Amino acid sequence: MSIVRDSITVTYTSGPVTCDLARVTGLDALEYRLRTGENLDPALKALALTEIPGDDLPAADRVLVVWLAVRQQVDVDASLELVAATVPMFPSAPPDEAGVVGAPGNDD
Repeated sequence: MSIVRDSITVTYTSGPVTCDLARVTGLDALEYRLRTGENLDPALKALALTEIPGDDLPAADRVLVVWLAVRQQVDVDASLELVAATVPMFPSAPPDEAGVVGAPGNDD
């Protein structure tokens, strides 16, 4: 297996944000383990190896990308929980007839 990318971009509330996977630090890894009980390394490896476009990643992966990007570009102490609360579950899903975003049966 070879690395597919060294950065990943996802849509966030203010527009696209990019996480440079090579700039993820040990502090990020420790904070991630403290908050989740999991190691960050496998998640980063999966992100680096996937060819899935950033906005098509599962919500938890998009949260991770946004959190790391915010820590790299805005605030090194950004909280995973606070960032996660601001990442939409369905960033590009159009509303259905009732105005519900990402509703079942809305395949547009």
